[in-house]
Amino acid sequence: MKKWTHKQIKALRKSLSLTQQAFGNSIGVTREYINHMEKGAKIPSLTLKVLFSCLEKTHKEKRDRKSTRLNSSHIPLS
Repeated sequence: MKKWTHKQIKALRKSLSLTQQAFGNSIGVTREYINHMEKGAKIPSLTLKVLFSCLEKTHKEKRDRKSTRLNSSHIPLS
């Protein structure tokens, strides 16, 4: 399982285009707790690490499907 450093947590949140408040709401913790994790003052529990991994995987899958859909809709003009 991924270690989930404070930098990785912040990068995940930003890749999802979420505020600390919205990110916290989506995983059941406060904005303050997100802030502490992103600063490295708090270490996420195993449960949060699993949630982060699930969110990351889902986000990557959606991004890949969108990319595939865009590439397959390209019609060459020649």
